[in-house]
Amino acid sequence: MAKNTSIALRNQIIYQVFPRQYSKTHDLKGVTKDLERIKDLGVDIIQLMPIHPIGVLLRKGKIGSPYSIKDYRSIDPNMGTMEDLKELFDKAHALGLKVIMDIVFNHTSRDSILTEEHPEWFYHKPNGEFANRVGDWSDITDFKFEYPELEKYLSDTLLQYVRLGADGFRFDVASLIPYSFFAHTFPLLRKEKEDLFFLAETIHLSFCKYIRDMGYDATSDPEIYTLFDAEYEYDVYDHLQKYMKGEARIQEYLSRVEDQEALYPKNFVKVRFLENHDFGTANSYLKDDLRLKNLLVLSYFTRGMAFLFNGIETASRHLPNLFEMDEIKWKDYNKSGIVDLIKKLNEIKKHRVFADGVWNYHIITDSIVLLSFKNMDEEITAIVNLNHASGMVNTEIEGRFKNLLTGEVLPIDKYLDMQEEPLVLLRIHE
Repeated sequence: MAKNTSIALRNQIIYQVFPRQYSKTHDLKGVTKDLERIKDLGVDIIQLMPIHPIGVLLRKGKIGSPYSIKDYRSIDPNMGTMEDLKELFDKAHALGLKVIMDIVFNHTSRDSILTEEHPEWFYHKPNGEFANRVGDWSDITDFKFEYPELEKYLSDTLLQYVRLGADGFRFDVASLIPYSFFAHTFPLLRKEKEDLFFLAETIHLSFCKYIRDMGYDATSDPEIYTLFDAEYEYDVYDHLQKYMKGEARIQEYLSRVEDQEALYPKNFVKVRFLENHDFGTANSYLKDDLRLKNLLVLSYFTRGMAFLFNGIETASRHLPNLFEMDEIKWKDYNKSGIVDLIKKLNEIKKHRVFADGVWNYHIITDSIVLLSFKNMDEEITAIVNLNHASGMVNTEIEGRFKNLLTGEVLPIDKYLDMQEEPLVLLRIHE
């Protein structure tokens, strides 16, 4: 892990924005106008999905994927201008928010300006057509990181956005970009702005093996941690997704989260999420607002940064389309009180114990899980009800607690009459 990465990042919350789908104007200005609302949620970092022009050749859908980029150094005219991006940065900073950009350096669109200016920088099929190392993604082509000129071009592109006001970057499929590129580039960027935040989208373990079996390089999660501040939890997310689909028990996910405690550096920071732009919303699997709320609490009570994908505030069962115009249905805002819960969880997440406390979990029943963080000063425990269980359960905890979600003081002598709403308990020291 980056040597100077602070565990205080574990107290922070990332909010991912899909600008095209976020507002009625479908642009950067629509996001800028709503920054106060995002700030009011208790968010610390906004992660913008790509905002660059999208390729036309072999485009998927009418509008195309924002991850099929035609020109890294300009803004999609439908999104706005470079001045609009700077305005977003400036207003966010005035509100105490940071903004990181989604960077896609593994590939470009098949008609990007770089395929025209430097076709040698890309993989090709034997017949000369642009190609990918793996996968049949028809709208993109992969870089060949064999040219110093390519790496300089990409580094200079990042520097352009740092100077404009970016607070860091989320790197798409970072595991497939050479480690040496990041090792060379990050120190250069930090000379310009010391406190930049670097987030890696790593890849699933099975995909890492597949890439290596194909004869290509793929950087492991432990290696990524030597340079990046944080990384996605794709090494364990499969098991959470299987739980949401009803294909596995929650313990299969939590046991692997527990393994991370020994696998990674002591100050490791994982980004914990229920959903993002690549997967169906959590409620598309659960189809149950109460279960969603309980699972959201569980996500906050695993070690790492919390992560929210825009639209979770509506408890939506629909994932915005990556290739078409598909605006978020904000009319369902705060459905089932989920925004109220998010605000309280974001406030609770600021307690120091989430950064330096000892984390543990206990499976009470198949439906009820206890998770806790404890340090010398505080002990905060969550009891989540994942499937409408009821009746008396043995929590194995005793004492007086304040429910941080309701303000109620509860004496608990091991046994608790389980309710459907989650509990977040702060131990009261006599």
